[in-house]
Amino acid sequence: MEQSDEVQNDPYEDFFHNPGKEVFASLFSAEAYFMVPQTYFKDEFMIASRKTAVQIIEKNYPPRSGYFDPLIAYMALTYFDRFYSRYHGYPRVMRETARSSRNATLFAICCLTIAWKLREKSFRLTSFLREKDISYGTEAVLQMELQICRGLKWRMRTVTPFLFVGFFIPYLEMPSARSIVHNLIYRAQREIAFTEYRPSVIAMSAMLAISSGMVSAEHVNDLIRKFTDEFELLKPLQGMIEESMNRLRPLYWSPPAEQDDQTQNQNEQLEEEEDPNENHLACCTCNTAISAICVNIKDACNIL
Repeated sequence: MEQSDEVQNDPYEDFFHNPGKEVFASLFSAEAYFMVPQTYFKDEFMIASRKTAVQIIEKNYPPRSGYFDPLIAYMALTYFDRFYSRYHGYPRVMRETARSSRNATLFAICCLTIAWKLREKSFRLTSFLREKDISYGTEAVLQMELQICRGLKWRMRTVTPFLFVGFFIPYLEMPSARSIVHNLIYRAQREIAFTEYRPSVIAMSAMLAISSGMVSAEHVNDLIRKFTDEFELLKPLQGMIEESMNRLRPLYWSPPAEQDDQTQNQNEQLEEEEDPNENHLACCTCNTAISAICVNIKDACNIL
């Protein structure tokens, strides 16, 4: 599928001019920074809050045009996970009562708008708020975005499993499976248990889970050995890879929801993309006068 005109920016372009083992090693080293604590997926309060965030993000994305970019939705939830696990809550930029959840809802929405701005040059906040019939004002949204970016130390180019798929897919000998792998990764993120695994582990185990329904168990074991021999940094994680693969199998073989069908049909844009001619703005924030501060991704949104 051709890349949509809407997606004009690849926030990870810097790392794939010469994709090789050195790039893989750099990303592998960096991914731990973007993971949540091991206790996160066991905390009942975190589990309940995250379920609500997933519902809010999915309600407000994709756009009405129907074009779905799983990287936007995926990054949005990683922002939520990282912030919530670090601060055990969300910023409060509006007054609220004990029973009010206005800030919590706005927090999830702003995780989405930040990811959307990072991915699409054409994103317009006012149009988004109007299209989604969101009652929050621009001032509140920009203030919340600023608090999120500051809380995450402006490291918004999150290392995700999508980054690692390109390294592994040639060994699967099923190039057409890339979009299917992307869809499975997106579906898995909805379950908080998968925050336990490194992005590289999820990427590899997603491909293995898909393969496991098409080839023998012996062949799957051969694939695991092939992967870990080629990418030696993953050898100590073989047990986690197998565990994650077994958790992913039911997700892949269960009937997908309507939105998953849409995702699988439209997420090929995460395959090889043309490099943009110019960078785009990571996020807009505001000062007390609500004047926008635009931050260039290469200066402020770092991975390494």
